[in-house]
Amino acid sequence: MHTEIRWMSRGKCLERFFALRAEIPVFLEDTIQCDTSAYCAKLRNTDFLLDMAFLADITSHLNHLNMRLQGRCQTVSDLYAHMNAFVTKLTLFKDGFSADRPNLAHFPSCEEMRKDAPECEKTLPKYRADIETLQQQFKKRFQDFHTMQPRIELFTNPLSAAIIEQPPELQLEMCELQSDPFLAKRQERGISFWRLLPSPAFHSSGILRSQWPACLAALTSARATSL
Repeated sequence: MHTEIRWMSRGKCLERFFALRAEIPVFLEDTIQCDTSAYCAKLRNTDFLLDMAFLADITSHLNHLNMRLQGRCQTVSDLYAHMNAFVTKLTLFKDGFSADRPNLAHFPSCEEMRKDAPECEKTLPKYRADIETLQQQFKKRFQDFHTMQPRIELFTNPLSAAIIEQPPELQLEMCELQSDPFLAKRQERGISFWRLLPSPAFHSSGILRSQWPACLAALTSARATSL
């Protein structure tokens, strides 16, 4: 399923292969001289096609996440938001496959299979287990993000971050920051907020330098880009 064509990822290739599921066996039978009966039988098997449909759909969602994570000028908080959104989507997908009549609104290839072969609907709930496995893998692989959540909240919106959840060496400075009347009226978040801070007061502080070097790097990068 791999192709060297840059604009056609493996996920897109899989989608196109599924879209041509009826034409491919005909092509094999009409143009290939060797015995292709085993391949053609596979491509006409409802269970195999349903598995392919689910794989095409879930890969499409993973590709979308991958593209979001590759965006330029993103901070850790942006990446964390993308990951959280996908985890929430997985819960939505799992619940959809748990219904008496599975909700396939976000799985167009599976919906096509249900229309083409209504009898496959009784098989659809099995994909709930695959989604649960994917949830467990994400939870294990990105557990560091959850550990960093208080720091991410501190960077994203320091005015509402819980002071008690921050390291002791930052708590007094957070009290000063959240009590500033000028900052309290601002709507900026993330990098835009940190740009507002006067350098002598906060930019050399522990919040940015000692405890959040990644955010400082992102801030520096964003400023350089805007120049």
